[in-house]
Amino acid sequence: MSVVNQNGKATITYTVPKDPRLLIVKAVYNLSSGKQYEAQTSYYNNSLEVLGFADTDEHEVKVYSVSRSGVSSAPIIVKVKPLIAPIWQTFKSLKVQNAFGGYNLTASNPSKGNVNIMVIGKNSTTNLLQIMIKVFSPI
Repeated sequence: MSVVNQNGKATITYTVPKDPRLLIVKAVYNLSSGKQYEAQTSYYNNSLEVLGFADTDEHEVKVYSVSRSGVSSAPIIVKVKPLIAPIWQTFKSLKVQNAFGGYNLTASNPSKGNVNIMVIGKNSTTNLLQIMIKVFSPI
């Protein structure tokens, strides 16, 4: 097995087991928040992505092969150490400038990862906070 660490994620490449009963390969891992996630792919693929890392800490990923009857193999433990997440790259580059009674928001996303930016403001009629602008990226 090999690991390619990327921004906020990692790709695990493996040799597909030569078992006619194989249905999927899955990875089980925890994020820093403690929440457990699972990634899976069919037996046609020889890699899978583990996503959602907001830190650059080392994480343990358990990789299983799963048969057509739902029986999981013993796990193979792989260590991943993702690079800085796209959200933090974008946040560091975020600039807000005055622009004709409004604002001009700019940011860069060098890794082209998925980032969502929402600007929240007060509604002048209801005096409640609401989402004024949503930007979905890669930007």
